[in-house]
Amino acid sequence: MNIHHLKLAQELTQSQSTPGSPATTVATELSDKAAQACLSCRAQKRKCDKALPGCGLCTRMRRVCNYSFEPSSSSSEEYQSLQRKVRRLEAQLDSYSTFGSPVSSDSWRSTSRTPASSLSGVEDTEQKKSVMQSAFFLDATAIICGKFQPGRQYLPLPQLFKEVCPTATIVQRIVASYFTSTHSWLPIISRERMHRDLNIPFDNISADFALLCLCMRLEGERLPHTLQNPQTSFYLSVKEYHFQVESAGLLSVQLLQAGILLAAYEFGHAILPAAYITIGRCAKVGYAMGIHHGATSPQMLHPPTTWTEMEERSRTWWAVVLLDRQMSLGNIALPLSVQDPSQVDYLPSTETGWDEGGMGANELLFVSSPVNEPTGRYARLCQAGHLIGKILQHVNNQILDDASRFQEVIQLNRSLQALSVVVSNELDQESTMALHSAMALCYSGMTILNKPYSGTESIGSVSGLVIPNEFQKHALATLRLAARETSGFAASLHIHLLGLQVSPLLAHCFYQAINTYAWFIREMPANSELPQALEFLKETLRKLDKRWKIAGEYIKIIEMNDQSNSAFH
Repeated sequence: MNIHHLKLAQELTQSQSTPGSPATTVATELSDKAAQACLSCRAQKRKCDKALPGCGLCTRMRRVCNYSFEPSSSSSEEYQSLQRKVRRLEAQLDSYSTFGSPVSSDSWRSTSRTPASSLSGVEDTEQKKSVMQSAFFLDATAIICGKFQPGRQYLPLPQLFKEVCPTATIVQRIVASYFTSTHSWLPIISRERMHRDLNIPFDNISADFALLCLCMRLEGERLPHTLQNPQTSFYLSVKEYHFQVESAGLLSVQLLQAGILLAAYEFGHAILPAAYITIGRCAKVGYAMGIHHGATSPQMLHPPTTWTEMEERSRTWWAVVLLDRQMSLGNIALPLSVQDPSQVDYLPSTETGWDEGGMGANELLFVSSPVNEPTGRYARLCQAGHLIGKILQHVNNQILDDASRFQEVIQLNRSLQALSVVVSNELDQESTMALHSAMALCYSGMTILNKPYSGTESIGSVSGLVIPNEFQKHALATLRLAARETSGFAASLHIHLLGLQVSPLLAHCFYQAINTYAWFIREMPANSELPQALEFLKETLRKLDKRWKIAGEYIKIIEMNDQSNSAFH
């Protein structure tokens, strides 16, 4: 048992025994038995032995026993509040686990009779847990990997959660809204597990579950278009609570998912560099829990017991990979926080089994599997994110010889083209935001990969690279193709841009296409079609800005560049 829990229970007992408290014991009978069951036993529907001055259960739980018929009307609300706190503490104490082994009720009763020895045992347990957690980071070989499970620590729910989620019905609405919006492009939370967690008594909600609900509410919120600063008081409060839960050592999949949703909100509304820092922290949390390489890494989490649990962990880690790559698209010199997935890492399964809570019927695919192999929508997005990582590594690689560099560009272009064709064909059959996001990453990847070879800029400090004429022509043709196809892609998306489902991952490819068109207009001012395409993409960003303010930030950068170019000419 956590010593902090016991101290909290003792403090609660002392507060209940103060004069005037609604739970003060009323012992007016002189017989051996009370006339009726005590209030605690009646409230919990437990058998009461009616012993005086306190029943056996209250004595074992070290709480004041009240035999009054009912609390006074003036203090009824206060009494009920105290009773809820007591029930929550009892549930937490009953379910407490010492390194994964539940403490039986008999064990709790026996230690309750000897408070001194109980406190000593709690302190020993706390010390062992602290040492085990330190050993996980300081010397992982000192513990049996996969067996270490840090005890669930108690963290009070913040007033914010009580205000935003006052009832279970409100929580259910928040969850339902998430699954009809963000889940369409970031399907990392299991419907089955979430609905199971919703059946937990509302008073027993854990801190990480409460945090996840708050982040769901935050990420799915449409901010007023007139709001200039997306760092609302609600956002700041959620971010503060996220820090508290993380600092308390409550490492769990739900904590990681909450961090991902928080990073998605920050990125989508251009709260920078907070978004970059948050996703970096998510990467560290994932590494600490060991879900980045499954069973081959030291685990702070218990081994997954179901296919759904294993799939949820995989999808959650892939989301960290995706957002990490996305954060570096605008500044390719930024180091990635997440290592590249290995060729034998699995891609997420299809959505059929995932959304229905059963095992996927499809064959599991590796990262190295050909892109023309049938797979799920989210897996396509992960394949695109993996390619973006390869492109960023290539552009930042300054030690490749010229022949190897050009060969690698050719191979990456082929992979991007193959994936974009597959995704385009699948979009013709099923228009989903996950596939739209995958297509957007493909177009962004084409631009980032080929722009350094178009003759407009050097690759980092490799300024002496001699680009063959034919290679330069191919890079320019690919840039034109990416810009033209991005325009058509934007036209197909207009029906989606005003909905909550739209992904912030789309904005970058529109911005890159606008920059490409602006360059072509300066080179070919007589072409009347180019300005029309450019203005159309700007209007697309303006529409996207109604949902995600990062689009508005891109517009501001474009306008600033236009002013600079006008002044220069």
